[in-house]
Amino acid sequence: MPDLVEKSPEATAWLKEVLAAYPKGAVFGRVASSVIWSNATDSDGALLVPVDPFELAAKINDKPFPLLLRHVPGRPMGKVLVAKVFENLSGEIFVAAVLGL
Repeated sequence: MPDLVEKSPEATAWLKEVLAAYPKGAVFGRVASSVIWSNATDSDGALLVPVDPFELAAKINDKPFPLLLRHVPGRPMGKVLVAKVFENLSGEIFVAAVLGL
């Protein structure tokens, strides 16, 4: 899904700015960018992940989400630190995020 970001100059600029605000090694061993949600649909036209993207980003920005190794509780590997909703030039909607690992 990195191509979603590449098709959005606004998302590319936002991620660059936010990543710069988290210097390597300050709190996390590394930080990375990711697309954590998109409006991709299945063959019936239903969202693959039926979540409101604005609500998802707001919840993350209020309280960072834990990242779990293989989604196993008790196996933390970092946090989703900050997120924002974007729409790229192709009309695809997605949530970009910065992860602390």
